[in-house]
Amino acid sequence: MIKMKYYIISEERLKELLEEEARYIALENGGVDNWEWYGTSIQDYLSLCETNAIYEIVNERMNEFETLD
Repeated sequence: MIKMKYYIISEERLKELLEEEARYIALENGGVDNWEWYGTSIQDYLSLCETNAIYEIVNERMNEFETLD
């Protein structure tokens, strides 16, 4: 059984994350993921963050939040 972790984040940050998620979904539904420069944009962002994968950015940013034990 996987132990679930719970995080404390502010209401403001939660709203920001949900807004970004909605924007991302809207763009993908509009076909942006088929855009000629989509992959290049992702790779440029990963290079800027000095990483090779989005999940590494996510894991790093999770450290910004307090966990409930």
